[in-house]
Amino acid sequence: MVELAPSDVVSVQGLDVRYWAGDDSSGPPLALERWPQLEGTWPDAAPLPLPFVAEWSGVLFAPVYGDYRLSISAPDALQLTLDGQTWEGKDHLTMTVRLAQGNHDLRIRARGGQGTVRVTWQPPDAPALETVPRWALYHHPVSANGLLGRYYSNPDWTGEPAFERVDPTLNVYFHLTPLPRPYSVEWSGALEVPYDGVYTFGLRAVDGATLYLDGEAVLATRSPDQLEETYITLTRGVHELRITYRDTLGRSRIHLTWTRPGGEREIIPTPYLWPNISAARAAPALPETPSPGEPAASLDLVWRATWGGPGDADGRFNEPRDVAVLGNAVHVADTGNRRVQVFDRAGAFRAAWYGGVEDEFVEPLAVGVSGKGEVLVLDSLPGWIYRFTPDGDPLDRLAGPATGMFHPRGMTVLPPAIGSADDEIIAVADTGGARLMLYDPTGALVGQIGEYGQAPGQLHEPTDVLRDASGAYLVLEAYNRRLQRLDRWGNSLAMWSIPASIAYDGPHMDWAPDGSLLVTSPEEGALLRYDTDGRLLGRWTEAGGTPMQRPVGVMVDASGAVYVTDTLTHQVYVFQIERPGGQ
Repeated sequence: MVELAPSDVVSVQGLDVRYWAGDDSSGPPLALERWPQLEGTWPDAAPLPLPFVAEWSGVLFAPVYGDYRLSISAPDALQLTLDGQTWEGKDHLTMTVRLAQGNHDLRIRARGGQGTVRVTWQPPDAPALETVPRWALYHHPVSANGLLGRYYSNPDWTGEPAFERVDPTLNVYFHLTPLPRPYSVEWSGALEVPYDGVYTFGLRAVDGATLYLDGEAVLATRSPDQLEETYITLTRGVHELRITYRDTLGRSRIHLTWTRPGGEREIIPTPYLWPNISAARAAPALPETPSPGEPAASLDLVWRATWGGPGDADGRFNEPRDVAVLGNAVHVADTGNRRVQVFDRAGAFRAAWYGGVEDEFVEPLAVGVSGKGEVLVLDSLPGWIYRFTPDGDPLDRLAGPATGMFHPRGMTVLPPAIGSADDEIIAVADTGGARLMLYDPTGALVGQIGEYGQAPGQLHEPTDVLRDASGAYLVLEAYNRRLQRLDRWGNSLAMWSIPASIAYDGPHMDWAPDGSLLVTSPEEGALLRYDTDGRLLGRWTEAGGTPMQRPVGVMVDASGAVYVTDTLTHQVYVFQIERPGGQ
């Protein structure tokens, strides 16, 4: 069990709000903000003048199972979507819905006007409607993924369930049983399969369970507490999933695992599970997986060292997220400790930077090196890009709150394209703003690419960006689960699917010396290698014999050293690229 500090809980509370001018919300939002509670007065509480459209999105947490009364007031037309079900009204909506205990996907859209915006609820046994409290509203990385569990006070899944709840994964050892024995549980929902292939499913339970896929029983336990496995060929996409479980003995437990093609056995990660199949089908469709091509030259990653571990002392980390190398200095964005740490190439601690010009860091999330040998630090929450000398002396700061970036999670210093007389570009993946922000070395905004959406050329939760020799941009998108190649005007040239992730711990990438791409896959604990046509060439899951847990950042330096940051183990892994024959 992970115990969160109060500050950690507060940091993920509230709903994200996007605003569009007029009635057209097909383009990128013009303003973004976060509401801790759903209560305000328009137009005073809005960042845009009338007319506009606003959309709140995030998660509603239901503390208990039962019937909830929801009421929404707004000055004009509004729409509520909860777990894929939609209601519409002119200026008021009231409904009663039965909610399982747990997280529920929430989206509210309203047209701006003169008046009050307010969402109230009445949970089961509550005396009256009240404003939805802030502890019930969350944004990324909190999600509504998981399976819907129906818990019965009998061993055969009959009658009305005693309660329902959304369980993020099936990896449970019940120290305190949810109901007196004998009881039974049925979990149902959808499984998202990321690519075609043969999958190995595993089931372990006390005292018994059965797994159903697309309506057919495919696996059942034969004796308590023994792992059973089966092999199934699946196509990419959404598949109906159901598990029945009975508990009449002691030591109650259930574990549902899979082994993806070329992978290792693991508990099925939360992003691949949905509590209902309609919610899974509403998610963006995966782009086509490239077909196999000519065999590529092999490339080996040889582990050299692991730095750090959890803590705030010198050389320890709290959610390290990015690495930049300048000469013999290795700079690590130690995000949770609100600092940048500097090491030599052997891993010896040299210095720590806690802020730039005028301010201390709030969320130092990305680091880079300019062509002039300056170190750049992206402070995500305020949106500042701080510039330092190699010795850590602050020079100035660029961008900032006025640019309207909303929780950017990636920054890359892009050299000029071959044959171009242009300056280098500081490219920021504006994750919440669904766009790339392009700055020149002085900090002037010289362009932006992308708009909010799922179609080719559109972006949703971009987390990192590179540029190839032709000047095309490569963009990783967490929500759209793809890597997209865009020309300099933002037209889509190609795209391919990547494993599911969440934007908070979204994937990052860098070029290998041979021109292939190294891409982190945080949720599956892997580093992937692709060619520039999207074919998967390699996959690594260990560092020095120890599994990586949540690799997020990756950086390749000129010597072929590869640095990978792990936000769950709070470590930095150092590898060396080698070709066959030790080159």
